[in-house]
This record gives sequence, C-alpha cells and structure tokens, in this order.
Amino acid sequence: MKVIYLIPLILFIAEIASANELVISYAPSATVKDYIYESDKNGSSYSRLSLDSGTGKGVRWIPRSKLYYIDFSVLESESGGQGENHRSYKSVSAGARFIQDFIINEDVNAYLGCTTGVGAAEFSTERNKIRPFAEASFKGGVVFKDTFTVGPEVKFQFVGTPGETAARVLLFNVNAGLRF
Repeated sequence: MKVIYLIPLILFIAEIASANELVISYAPSATVKDYIYESDKNGSSYSRLSLDSGTGKGVRWIPRSKLYYIDFSVLESESGGQGENHRSYKSVSAGARFIQDFIINEDVNAYLGCTTGVGAAEFSTERNKIRPFAEASFKGGVVFKDTFTVGPEVKFQFVGTPGETAARVLLFNVNAGLRF
C-alpha cells in the first residue's frame, strides 16, 4: 500500500484525536541489511531480507502531550539483492520522544531530540510474516511561527528478537511537519 493513500486517513484520525503535530518524512537514502556474517550467508534464510539503497516515505503522528509518537514507514528498492525487482519493507512503530525546543527569535525556533520505540515490520519477501523491531532516531530542525517544522533525522531499526537480529535498517529522513 502506498503511503500517499494513507495521508487523508491519517489527517482525519489526527484531527479527531487532537494531534499536536503531523510529520511527513522522505528518506532519499534508506538501506536494509541482513544481519549475518559473510561466512554464514550461503545457508542463511535472512539473506533475502536485504534491500539495495532505495527511498523511504513515512508519516508520524504526535499527540498534544508530545511524549510519544506513532510512525508508519515504507521503504522501496528498485532492485533486490538477488536480482528481484520492487522489494519493500513496511513498518509501524510507537515510542517515547524527548525533544528540546530552543527560541531563536519571535518567529523561529529550533529543536533537537531523539526517539526510542518498538514496532512491527513486514518484508515483501516474507508475505504474512510480521517481525518485531526496536528503533531509535536522532533529529533536529527549525520551527517557523510555531506551525511549520522542517529538519533532518537519522533513524535506526533493529529487526528481530533479542539474540536473533534478522536485519538492520538505516534511514536518513528529511521531515516536514505541521503543528496544530
């Protein structure tokens, strides 16, 4: 499912639930790497989880309390690791956020922060199999007139269970948001 189809639904839900902020993310650089050693790749079932560099898109909803977030992301690759085309990775996560705002002047503020959370992910190569993951992100940016936000973000996701990590995901996002 394409993220663009979800935007009106998320806007409607965010308005009903008294959202404080809605953020759209675009990742010009996104990678998914299977988490196995090179010597073990031949027999590993995780090698199909890797995606070449592709693009990512996402939507993040932040409630009025600003203490947590809900995030949906989709990564798409033009070609897979074994010659397959159009592979994807979808994730839904929620977690705590720690953001500090800094006043620059009357109309412009800056922010720095981090998030940490857990979620569920699906690889296009594993239909109907949902994998848990943990994530962390670091972000910064500028807020204009306490309404529009823009800034970069680096997000890490570790897919799998403790002791058996299946894949690592790295995204470099450009975020644009609207505060209500």
